[in-house]
Amino acid sequence: MASRRDFLVKTLAASSIVTGMTQAAQVSPTSKAEPGRVRFCFNTSCIRQQKIPLEQEIALVGEAGYQGIEPWLNEIEAYLASGETLRELKSRLTDAGLQLESVIAFAPWAANDPEVRAQGLVDAQTTMEMVAQLGGTKIAAPPVGVHKPADGIVDLDILAERYADLL
Repeated sequence: MASRRDFLVKTLAASSIVTGMTQAAQVSPTSKAEPGRVRFCFNTSCIRQQKIPLEQEIALVGEAGYQGIEPWLNEIEAYLASGETLRELKSRLTDAGLQLESVIAFAPWAANDPEVRAQGLVDAQTTMEMVAQLGGTKIAAPPVGVHKPADGIVDLDILAERYADLL
């Protein structure tokens, strides 16, 4: 029996053949969603364990007819470490008809340790700047740093203040 991830990868690859590119071509993926229209975004968490390079994920997701993509920060970092640039990545996204909707990046902005929290805010800002260069406007921002029992309990009002700092 195939795993869900294997099924999804095969479905992504085959969906452009099954549905035809005409339907995908009718949607303007880089324009803002029209009122009442749903835009489809692919979260690369769904195929994360396949360890597909980001440029291949972008091609598959675009071919499948999605209008947006939400990759992990470490996928973008691996792409950049291979010698590519943010400008080239933005071009790949545009060529595939995709909008970078969000990036999954878990900076420890909520940590109880002030030094860890300060570095988490710096990391989040760096990520936000990268996302902006790629045409995106969002990042995942769960309260990393207070999500494990060993991190201790944090008062929700304090957490709200930390979230305001992140914003």
